[in-house]
Amino acid sequence: LVVECRHHLATALSLQDRAAEAIGQFEAAAHWIDEHGSDDRRCEFHGNLALSYDNCGRLADAVPHHETAIELAQRLGHHGNLVMCVNNHAANRILGGRLRDGEALLLRARQVRAQADDASSLDGFAAMLQAICDYQSGRYRAALRALAASEEQLGRFAPGFRNAVRTHLAVCWAHLGQWGRLQQLIADRQPFLDLAFS
Repeated sequence: LVVECRHHLATALSLQDRAAEAIGQFEAAAHWIDEHGSDDRRCEFHGNLALSYDNCGRLADAVPHHETAIELAQRLGHHGNLVMCVNNHAANRILGGRLRDGEALLLRARQVRAQADDASSLDGFAAMLQAICDYQSGRYRAALRALAASEEQLGRFAPGFRNAVRTHLAVCWAHLGQWGRLQQLIADRQPFLDLAFS
C-alpha cells in the first residue's frame, strides 16, 4: 500500500511539473514496482521516472528508464505508447546534444507510427523534435518544413503546444538573420507574452 501511494504521488507530482519532488517518490517505489508490477505498470512507471529525470537535467540517469519503457511498450505491442516512449528518449538525446542518436530514435518512431492509420499529436511532437535536430545541424529548410507540419498537427490535437513550435520557429528565424520575420512572430505573440509575464 505504501508503494502504491508513493507511485501515485510521484505520478501526480510529475504531472504538476514538480519533477524534483517526484524523483524521490519514484526511486523509493522502483524496486517493488520492478519486482511485482505488471508490464503495463512498469512501462508507465519507467517512462514517468525518465521524464522526471529529464526535467531535472539528469539526462544520463533517465536513459536506462527510457530504454526500459521502450522495451516494455514493445513487448506489450502498444504502438502508440511505444512511439511516445521512443520520442521521449529522442528528446533526451537531443537535449544532451546527441543529435544523431536522437534522429535515429525519431526514425524508429516514424517507422512504428507508420503502422497506424490515424493522425495523432505524436506526429506533431516528433516533427518538432526533428525540426530541432534540423536547425541545430544547419538544415533550416527542413526545419521550417518540420515546424509547419508540427504546428498543423499540434493545432488539431494539442493546441497548447503550438507556442513551443513557435518558439523553435523564432530560433530558426534568428539563426537565419530573418529579423523582420522574427519581429512579426513576436508581435503576433505579444498578447500571449504580456499575459505570461504579467
